[in-house]
Amino acid sequence: MEQLDEIKNSGLLEEYVLGTATPEEQARVQALMERYPEIREEVEALAQALEQYGQLHAVTPPAPLRARILDAIDQLDTPASAAAPAPVLTASRPARGLYWALGAAASVALIATVTSVVFYQQKEAAESELLALQTQIEAAQQENSRLIAFTDQLRQQNDVLRDTNTTAVPMTGLPLAPEALAVVYVNGKDQQAYLNVLNLPEPPAGSQYQLWGIVDGTPVSMGVFDVATPEGLLQKVPFVGLAQAYAVTLEKAGGSPTPTLEQMYVMGQVG
Repeated sequence: MEQLDEIKNSGLLEEYVLGTATPEEQARVQALMERYPEIREEVEALAQALEQYGQLHAVTPPAPLRARILDAIDQLDTPASAAAPAPVLTASRPARGLYWALGAAASVALIATVTSVVFYQQKEAAESELLALQTQIEAAQQENSRLIAFTDQLRQQNDVLRDTNTTAVPMTGLPLAPEALAVVYVNGKDQQAYLNVLNLPEPPAGSQYQLWGIVDGTPVSMGVFDVATPEGLLQKVPFVGLAQAYAVTLEKAGGSPTPTLEQMYVMGQVG
């Protein structure tokens, strides 16, 4: 029994199970398995333990390994034609085979885990960069659309201003705001009108300026407007035909159906 324990602790059985034993060592282990049931049980236990470890860590053992071991065990059940010579027991050797294999399997599992984490982090970083790039592209597209619209408005108003059918009607300040100034550009042929606010006091909260076209002494609303406009851009306003004058009054927000005459800031006659 002491010699059997020495064989178990030598590492020979582990190398046999792992397939790293030499042909001579394999023949010796097979002879030991045939002669000693205890050795046979030890080999079976080692093979099963290695397979379970490989499954646990997603490292599949070599496919022919288990089959080869089981075939060798099955062959032991067939009576031999001659009695095998008693094996010669040698000095013990370091039990390194199984530990090396288990360590290698653990290393593979660790590398796979680290690789998965790295790939996941790279994927997350790439998705974040892509999202930031998409946001920048969308912002650039919106800015481009705004610039196109702005340029189109400038082109349209410049066409009107250069047209010989366009009339400029300056509206100068009244006693409420002597320095106030605005200009209405009217094109009767194309029925277009633009307002250029040059100087008007900022309206108080809840109030808006309203433009009027005066036709035969009757004020006709041309809508409310804001004082601040993009640089170089006029405000397009509704066209009122046959107006003899234009004026601006301060009204409540949203405008009024009739002008508040005591809140008139600028006025200008046509012609």
